Amino acid sequence: MRPKNTLILLGVAVVLILFIQLYEKKKPSTDEWQLQQVKVFPDFKPDRVSQVEIKREDGPFLVKKIEEGKWLLEKPRQVRADAAEVKGLLDELEFMGKVGTISPEGEKPVDLASYGLDKPRIETSYWTGPAQADKHTFYVGASRVGGSEVYMRHEGGKEVYMVKGSLLDKLTKSLNDLRNKDVFEIDPNAAQRVELRYGSGEAIKCFKEGENWRLESPVADKGDNEKVMQVLYNLRGLTVAKDDFITDEEIDLNKFGLGSPQLVATIQEKGQTQTLLLGNTRDNKVYAKRQEESAVFFLKDNNVNTLKKNPSELRDKKLARFDPLYVSKVELKTRDQNIVIEKTKEYDYLITQPVNVLADRDAFKGFLDVIKELEIQTFVANKPDNLATYGLDQPGADVTITLKDEPKPIRLQLGGKDERGTLCYIKRTGEEPVFAVKAEKLHEPATRGYLAFRDRLVLEFNRDKAEKLVVARGDKRFLLEKKPGQEEKWFLKEPLEVEADEEVINNIIWFLSFLKVEKHVEEGPKDLKPYGLDAPRIRATVTYAKGLPITDKPEGEIFVADKEPDLESQTLLIGKRVTEGENVNSYAMLQGGNLVFELSWTEVRYLESEPASKVVIGLDYPDVTGVSITYPEKETVYQKKGEAWEMVSPEQKPVATREIESLLYNLKNLKADDIYQYSAKEPASYGLDKPLFKLTLNTGHGEKSITMGSHAEKGLHYVKASGSDFVFLISHEKLEKLMKERPVREASTAPVGR
Repeated sequence: MRPKNTLILLGVAVVLILFIQLYEKKKPSTDEWQLQQVKVFPDFKPDRVSQVEIKREDGPFLVKKIEEGKWLLEKPRQVRADAAEVKGLLDELEFMGKVGTISPEGEKPVDLASYGLDKPRIETSYWTGPAQADKHTFYVGASRVGGSEVYMRHEGGKEVYMVKGSLLDKLTKSLNDLRNKDVFEIDPNAAQRVELRYGSGEAIKCFKEGENWRLESPVADKGDNEKVMQVLYNLRGLTVAKDDFITDEEIDLNKFGLGSPQLVATIQEKGQTQTLLLGNTRDNKVYAKRQEESAVFFLKDNNVNTLKKNPSELRDKKLARFDPLYVSKVELKTRDQNIVIEKTKEYDYLITQPVNVLADRDAFKGFLDVIKELEIQTFVANKPDNLATYGLDQPGADVTITLKDEPKPIRLQLGGKDERGTLCYIKRTGEEPVFAVKAEKLHEPATRGYLAFRDRLVLEFNRDKAEKLVVARGDKRFLLEKKPGQEEKWFLKEPLEVEADEEVINNIIWFLSFLKVEKHVEEGPKDLKPYGLDAPRIRATVTYAKGLPITDKPEGEIFVADKEPDLESQTLLIGKRVTEGENVNSYAMLQGGNLVFELSWTEVRYLESEPASKVVIGLDYPDVTGVSITYPEKETVYQKKGEAWEMVSPEQKPVATREIESLLYNLKNLKADDIYQYSAKEPASYGLDKPLFKLTLNTGHGEKSITMGSHAEKGLHYVKASGSDFVFLISHEKLEKLMKERPVREASTAPVGR
């Protein structure tokens, strides 16, 4: 066979296979075929039905489809039909099955009178199109004796079918069953306007602008989307009970209080208007009527009460709705400054006017968050006669917030505060209403100028590069230097050479290396005296390496600096405390700078601390071979024998080794609370000539001791250690851990003052 013929035959075969598959696909399955055989209306499609007419003894009922999902009853009255009831009837017809079939016997027709079908009680017709051929009619006769089933037949049909009695239930519905009981037929999300008029008062009118609702009357303002939508949902949810339809006749509406209704609710949706009138109340129900329809009906008053609103309830309580993440620029105009803060790719936020400097991210973002969360506390005036009353004739601040991809910025004007100072007046630029909002965290930064948003980081350097620190307090000057080595350590060089308190010095260097102030107070002050900065109480100068210049070196070669690093010094000046009391911030500035700022007390306290090491005694306690504890009345001596300890005076007895080791551990880790004097020139002034307690250690290198003198202040004692001229201040709680075998004595003498 030729290849060409083979291809032709192959193509024919493919087409034939596809045809068979398509045919088989459309052909009903065995189950579907069997189901079709028991259906009374096997080809019935509810969506094709355009109208249904039911003829009964009490009159005809005719319902027509207006659009998908909407039906109109034309007989016995022209009213909106209940789409759910119509759908229930059509579903009944679609799925109605034959319970039984009575067929003619040969040429003898079925006796219709036996089944009540010679004079059927119901005649029903449905249309699937405009032509006469699209009309389909069936008749319903008697019910089966002793059962609920009914008999029916098709117009022109020879057979009689017995079907479930539910068909009869669907076909004998009353007018009030079949009519629509929804007062409004709307989609709340598609509504464009809603109006509520109470009696003869001014209507509350709301309209939708884009995705948001606005009030048009009695005040022009932003609407609360959620509250307006709730009104629409409440209106949409109004339904009439079946027995609460009063009349469909055109009668005097004043009888029901509907001539001058107590409430008129109007909704516009998709160019159509629906209006509800509410009249007098009777027995917990309200007379009601749709303006476009004749029916008068009752509504339950508890449903109607949800419609009673005042304009303020529907106004937006949020001053501005936006997401701070999408803010691209903020313009802030105060009475003496124009401030512009912009979001940039390089930085989060940058102040570009009146100076070009970084903005403080936390302060600026916090300000935006405050505006975002502002709730209107009071609707002060809808149409104010005099803006000066609220400080809005010359606003303290004009705020313009520009959002990414939003054509219209948010614009606000900030006025003065109320009498108590807790609220401030504000309005949206270009709109009349004046509101009151909480002044806290809003009024001060908005009106203070750009310093409220300037970056609070005023000094930054690599803390590991710090080499020298000088702290001057009154007539005291402390010079500290870092000694290089495998373990870099700080030493006090002046007024004497001793180890420095590493914790204190590290805290000072750490906070200076990233000096972030609490707030900026003033730029370019003409007078430093109000801040105590004309004669600072503390001066702290830190010297650090600016960094080593790196030159190109071959890979693998050890780096060597080409030259010594450049050194730089910065001096921090600390002035007065901002307020009286303890734990309060201080005014401060950098020497040579022009910004006065507040510095946290938690950082200033490090500069007020003693820089010398407060370790009382250096001790390697495994070298200790003897311990003496001396009180004025008693001395106790312990000696180490091998790995054990024993008391040798005033009596000889073994002691628990852990007790002595605990004492030595506490002594090794003892740190003074402060250094009172660098030199104990007059020991008697501190009670050191007649100590209350003395602890002496014998080591292979000689004796070491600490001596506790008299009481100082606030539960402290004067203490001196051998090998040091310092007079320490140490708390009684710390010293108690060293005081073994303490005698019972009367209370010690009164404290000795400094």
